[in-house]
Amino acid sequence: MELARTAKVRASGMRCSSNKLGVTLLAAFLFLFLGPSCPIGAAEEEFQLPLLMPPALTSTFCEYRNGHFHSGIDLSTESRTGVPVVAVGSGYVYRVRASGVGYGKAVYLLLDNGMFAVYGHLESFSEKIQSFVLSKQIERERYEVDVFPLPFQIAVEKGEILGHSGNSGSSSGPHLHFELRRGAKAVNPLAGFYPLEEHIAPTFLFVKLTPLGIRSHINDRDSSLRVDLSSVSDRRTYGTSVVPRVAGRLLVSVSVFDRTESEPNRLCIYEVKLFLDDSLLFESRFDEVEFSRTHEVDLAYDRELAKRGENFTLNLCRFEGSKMSLLARLKPGAGIIDTDLLQLTGLHTLRIEASDIAGNTSTASVQFIVDRRPRVSLVSATREGASLLVTAQAEDPDGQLKNVWLDYRLGTFGGELARVAMSGEVSKGPREETGSYSIELSLPGELKAASEEELVGIFKVVAEDSLGAVSCPFTQALTGTSELRDVSAELTVELKGEHVKILVWVSPPFLRPRIGVARGDTLWLDVEEKSEALFAAVYELEPGASDAEYAICTLEEGRTRLVSITRPLGVFSARKGWEGTSWNKDARAGFRYGPETFYKDTYISIRKMDREAPPSKGLTFASDIFSVEPGDVVFDKKGTVIIRCDSAVAVSDRIALYWRPPDGTKWRYAGALVDTLERTVSADVRGLWEFSLLKDEAPPSVFIVHPSRGRVYRTTQPPIYATVKDVGSGITWQGTKVTIDGKKALSIWDPKISRLSVEHHEPILPGKHVVTFEVTDRSGNTTRASSRFRISG
Repeated sequence: MELARTAKVRASGMRCSSNKLGVTLLAAFLFLFLGPSCPIGAAEEEFQLPLLMPPALTSTFCEYRNGHFHSGIDLSTESRTGVPVVAVGSGYVYRVRASGVGYGKAVYLLLDNGMFAVYGHLESFSEKIQSFVLSKQIERERYEVDVFPLPFQIAVEKGEILGHSGNSGSSSGPHLHFELRRGAKAVNPLAGFYPLEEHIAPTFLFVKLTPLGIRSHINDRDSSLRVDLSSVSDRRTYGTSVVPRVAGRLLVSVSVFDRTESEPNRLCIYEVKLFLDDSLLFESRFDEVEFSRTHEVDLAYDRELAKRGENFTLNLCRFEGSKMSLLARLKPGAGIIDTDLLQLTGLHTLRIEASDIAGNTSTASVQFIVDRRPRVSLVSATREGASLLVTAQAEDPDGQLKNVWLDYRLGTFGGELARVAMSGEVSKGPREETGSYSIELSLPGELKAASEEELVGIFKVVAEDSLGAVSCPFTQALTGTSELRDVSAELTVELKGEHVKILVWVSPPFLRPRIGVARGDTLWLDVEEKSEALFAAVYELEPGASDAEYAICTLEEGRTRLVSITRPLGVFSARKGWEGTSWNKDARAGFRYGPETFYKDTYISIRKMDREAPPSKGLTFASDIFSVEPGDVVFDKKGTVIIRCDSAVAVSDRIALYWRPPDGTKWRYAGALVDTLERTVSADVRGLWEFSLLKDEAPPSVFIVHPSRGRVYRTTQPPIYATVKDVGSGITWQGTKVTIDGKKALSIWDPKISRLSVEHHEPILPGKHVVTFEVTDRSGNTTRASSRFRISG
């Protein structure tokens, strides 16, 4: 990979004087007084590369990061620190930050053309920048500073060294993070500023199809399907022999990445397009992204896969409520395929084109067949002399019924089922087919004398269409006068977006339950037999859903009700544009939302879970555990989880709200906004998981690595650092302090390596000294550790 050493930059707008000071003054004036979104013009200018070494790209613009887009590019420093970092253009230092997190040591330039250049994860600043930063650190008595010099206080020329590359902040290894910004937007540095010269086309891995809504399915299932892709000889064309059957509304996602000749890293592509039978449905180009919308990365990418480390799977649609400028040209819902709305039938082709910044393009194609699943709606069995007449109603939305099968067993509830084909008459509608099917079964000798009330048997009917789609079975049983033993049912409720799935396990497995929702009157639902003993029904939620609705399941034999169970749905509606607070049934846990918390109307469930043993020593539960769902909902603005504290615990005594991800790993601190009157603790969140209140009485552990007790140093700036661990609420830089002989030192808290260290800004005089590390976690637990050392004269 080669990046051009310089690049032409053109900015439209007013013409500026060629005098550099005048250009910079004008840019500063417009930015400070008219705001960052003001278009600032500039004369034609060339940008220099930000590193004084041959460039190698390791990450590109708009890649997935946890909760935000990658707003720049990463340049390799060959796993070393200390590479000179230079100003890409003339201007002045607008902002400097020194931190143990985020960009670490970072420099922000305001360039003469009005753009910003950002350099992150530096090891050190240039002398004049460091002098300014150090003065602010000493003034504020802390290492962490985020400061804004006056315009021209620190002027820089193009090519001037600003510092040296490093690994500071939230960096996973030595490199330079570089950004270009225009006002409040991050701009792709490779799009017109630093042309990329390489010849490897993007690589496709798979296409993921996801059914959306209760009437959508793929291969007769309501779950996603991953279709792996393979390349033809040219490595620019990808396809598959898999042809899924689909129906309803579908989301298309694609896993695709780019590479360069010089680095093995997977990189984000630049442009992607989705076609349905040569009609363009969706397109996106990663030119720029607003910082105010960077959290929409969880809409642009498949968040479920990204959380598992598969960071290059893009959702090819514009979701409802999305405000990213990347997709501003598209209507909400663009890219989502609705086979019913489009009246699709038969075979169709999805084509995806992916291009990198150098213009190399690859194409992937996947075919699918629109085929709605047939359905069996009724089965009955009646005695007719020495025979038993079994009838069934079947229908197919696509008008392609082929076979209807009966699996049956007579005279007993146990043993193998025999299969026979049923015959029937079909009536055709505009598209659908409906058929009445029957078969007459001869009764075996021992049953011929039995009365109809004495007959027992199991009858399971399935329908198949001409494309191979098979209906859910419909099982009906004759129980005669047999006394059924151990009759039971278990009911669970799952929130699935805008509907609730009610699952019922029954015993014995041939009893077909009735499933409904009570909201005053009972609404009985269509029941599907998912597998032996497992039945399901789907209830479509409506705005205004509340905990007054109950799921109901009954098992009946004739007119006798054998089992009846109910369970509250526990679902609340959060309307977009509204605000409110929803509580669980006993008001022990709630969720507060604002007008912009969600992108669309959303349904929330708060479910109390079983208590567990304390997570660790010194960390105990101060409330029940609550599961707040759905876990896959994407927030626009934060919401607030509220939990009421146990009555036996003082609510303000080191108690905070914690969350736990679905994988069941350790509890993580969320926040601690305490309301002593209501005895609640709350925290703002950007996701729904499991939540609980925990009391943290475990102080941090501090192990001093340097200096070890009694150590003698010849240098006046010896390494001084400690390893700090905490099992509960965690450590922030505000809770750390290091003193040398009682005088506060500048100390850096680096959470990625759990290290608290001293950054020297003056020599330590010869003689004996005492260093003390003081660490306080978010709950107020404090640990102090000291060590004596000596500087030799």
